Amino acid sequence: MSVLKVSNLSKHFGGLAAVGGVDFTVNTGEIVGLIGPNGAGKTTVFNLLTGVYVPTRGKITFDEVDITGWKSQKIVKQGLVRTFQQTRVLFSLPVMENMLTGFHCRTGSGNWGVLWKRDSKGTEESWHDKALKILTFVGLLDFKDELAQNIPQDAQRRLAIAVALATQPKMLLLDEPTVGMNPSETQEMIRLIGAIQEKGITVLLIEHDMRVVMGICQRIIVLNYGLKIAEGSPQEIRRNPEVIAAYLGSEESA
Repeated sequence: MSVLKVSNLSKHFGGLAAVGGVDFTVNTGEIVGLIGPNGAGKTTVFNLLTGVYVPTRGKITFDEVDITGWKSQKIVKQGLVRTFQQTRVLFSLPVMENMLTGFHCRTGSGNWGVLWKRDSKGTEESWHDKALKILTFVGLLDFKDELAQNIPQDAQRRLAIAVALATQPKMLLLDEPTVGMNPSETQEMIRLIGAIQEKGITVLLIEHDMRVVMGICQRIIVLNYGLKIAEGSPQEIRRNPEVIAAYLGSEESA
C-alpha cells in the first residue's frame, strides 16, 4: 500500500522548470532512493513534499490525504518529516534539549514551551524518557549533556535524525545522510536507516554514494533535468542505459 503518491508534480521558477511532471509512489515500509546529477531537481522535490515550495501544478497525497500546498508544520503533524543536507540542529543547546524540541509539534506548545514549561511535570518526564530512548536508538546517549556544536559531525547528523524521530513520523525524507562521512561512519548510518525501517517508518532518501543507495534501497527513482528518467530495483537501475549515460557512468568510473 502506498503511503506517498506524487502525480504530475511540477515547479517552475520564472521560465525554468526545476521539476516537470514527476510521478512516483512510495509504499509503506520501503526504503526508496531518489538519485540523479546535481541540479536534477531532487532537493526541489523534497521542498515540494514538505511545504517549503508550493507546486506550480500536480498533487501530493500522503497517508491518503491530499497535502498539496500545505504549510510545513502541518505536514510534520501529518507524519511526513525531513532532514537537510546541511545539518540543522540547535548548536548552542545540549543534545537533550535539542531532542525535546522535536516533541513540540505533538504538545501544542512552541519549542521553548517544551523545554521550560513547569506546570505539567508528568508531561515533561514523559518527553524526557522518550528522548532518552531515541538517543539510545541512534547511539547518542553518551552525548546527551554535550552542546550540539561540540559533538562530531556524524553525531550531529544522527542528532538531526533523532529530532526528526521525536516528531513521531510515518515517513522520513533524508537529504544526503552520509555526505562527508568516512566508511565507518557511513556503515553506521546504513545500520541506523535499516533500524528505522524495522520500526515501520518509511524512508525516501537523496544520496550520491551509490554503495549506500544500491545496498539499502528496495527501489530507486532517477531524475535528470527535473524529469523522471527511470524507476526500478537497484539491479534494473544499474543496467539502465539512460541512467548510465546521465549519471551512473561517471559515478562508477570515479
